[in-house]
Amino acid sequence: MKCGKCGRETEKGKTYAFYYGKKGPSTSAIEPGRKVTTTPIRIAGEASAWICDPCVDGRVRLNLAAAAALFIIVAANVYIAVKEGNTANVYGCSALALFIAVAGPPSVLRGRENTGEGLAISTKKAELRTSGYDTFLTTRRYRSLREGS
Repeated sequence: MKCGKCGRETEKGKTYAFYYGKKGPSTSAIEPGRKVTTTPIRIAGEASAWICDPCVDGRVRLNLAAAAALFIIVAANVYIAVKEGNTANVYGCSALALFIAVAGPPSVLRGRENTGEGLAISTKKAELRTSGYDTFLTTRRYRSLREGS
């Protein structure tokens, strides 16, 4: 099949579906201590694109590299803070580095389906925007909206 992202002909890949629609008018309500604004989303339909495995794998590797680079930057800041004796920065940056190291790679790797759907959205977004649609949701995001979270 032909990849919707790179145009390559290959049998290794998958069809990734996503949802599209339009945002409705926002409404605001004042609750005790805060203002709550909601924007309804009207789903118009579902679209899909066939994306090859090399495109998805490349994006996953890019996301992992970005997480690794962020970890290195934060770790360097921890080192500088230790040398300067700035304990507040040591604790803050250490916590951030730990979060990136623990949460970053698993979320990127678990998100392979999400990554493929994101690439499918990127291949169809311009066409759907010309039809008047302004909202694009992965299956995971669509389900979370349907469940009300």
